[in-house]
Amino acid sequence: RVHGEFRMDDKLKSFFSAPIYCRNLESEIEPFMMELKERSGPIVARFFEQFGKIKDALDIWRTLGQTSDRKLAQEACEDTIRILSGSNDQRLIFEYLKWVAVQQPEIAVTLFSKLSLEVVTPDQFINNFLPGLHDNQTLLLYLKEKYLETIVLERNIDDERWHSTLGLHYVDMLFRLRPASSEMNISVNDPNFGQIQTYMNKFREFLRNPAAKYRARTILERITNSWLLADEIYLYGREKEHNLALRKLIKQREFQMAEQYCAEKSDGLLTELFKMYMDVYKDVLKKLETSPEDNRLKPLLGVLSRQINDFLKKYANHSQLDAIAVLELLPEEWLLADSNSLTNLLYSVLSNTVSMKRSKKISRACSEMDLLNVGCQLARAKKANIRVSYDKVCAYCLKKIGEKAFVVYPNGITIHQHCSISQNFSPFICPITKQNFETTFSN
Repeated sequence: RVHGEFRMDDKLKSFFSAPIYCRNLESEIEPFMMELKERSGPIVARFFEQFGKIKDALDIWRTLGQTSDRKLAQEACEDTIRILSGSNDQRLIFEYLKWVAVQQPEIAVTLFSKLSLEVVTPDQFINNFLPGLHDNQTLLLYLKEKYLETIVLERNIDDERWHSTLGLHYVDMLFRLRPASSEMNISVNDPNFGQIQTYMNKFREFLRNPAAKYRARTILERITNSWLLADEIYLYGREKEHNLALRKLIKQREFQMAEQYCAEKSDGLLTELFKMYMDVYKDVLKKLETSPEDNRLKPLLGVLSRQINDFLKKYANHSQLDAIAVLELLPEEWLLADSNSLTNLLYSVLSNTVSMKRSKKISRACSEMDLLNVGCQLARAKKANIRVSYDKVCAYCLKKIGEKAFVVYPNGITIHQHCSISQNFSPFICPITKQNFETTFSN
């Protein structure tokens, strides 16, 4: 009362922000607090919150959040989100989150990292809460994006469905900014160029995130035959559908991308790519024979011929290219004199063949030498002998063996038989050097 009568609002605010131990006096305090409602709504809101009247507190904050006082409106939004983050009432959360989202969406999204996924499930948020904002599509998409990014990228939800939903959201945003049927190359003069780049970076970072659990096939269905060719190819690679990726690139005449794709993989794809080049080349050649009047075929045949020659010149010595398989695919009418690339390929094949023969000879000689060494070691081991005199000492107890029974190991170590039995020594392992004779002779 003293704080109120002397207009010490800051002290009243602090008073109701700390734990209250006079809850039995609520009925006496409330009339006095209601007198302050017009003058200091935040204090009354905190009073209601302290005495468990959460909905009354939230109603006051909602009223204050729609005033022209920006500082007070921000405080109302922040306190509303603070209260909702500790609530287990889904209907209450949805009712009061909505006005905060409309007034200050950047504050509303801070609730997503604190909201219990059991109190408000992703299904309920996406399918029940967001449709209530259908008249403000920009806000709806902003909240959907921030919510999905929070539960997928920050909170690492396991459900694959929400990972895929986030990927599809990025795709939808890109296609809103630039239709799916647009040309591959993006002009810097595009009015949405900056936003497109932002979403492309988000999308590609998400696709390559090792923690992402999206279903590649789901996203592929959405972006196939769109201007997101590079991402389509990446997803084919993720699904190990290399042939589909290469055929797509060849169809789009993205030869450099196709070759780079093969070089980055370790599945011998360069040979497969060359087979595809030759299939397309032969197909165009056949069409040219049946339709010589088609003016599009000759230039295309020239492009393919140059591409094949450049390919052979560039990858003739590459480890992923099976040069012999490539030679078998080459048309018989192609002359060596007409192409340096064919000469280089043939030189590479001959060099590799000679090198392989030499390597095999060396390997065989090394194997034979190893076999001889093992044979010598085995022969020496079989001929090994030892002289035991009366003064010979047991290697274990260091006492004279004398006339007692003894054990001799293949490495010459000699011990009393009773030492071996009493210590339960293995006949295959030397008790002194620990050499394993089974391993030694099996090797």
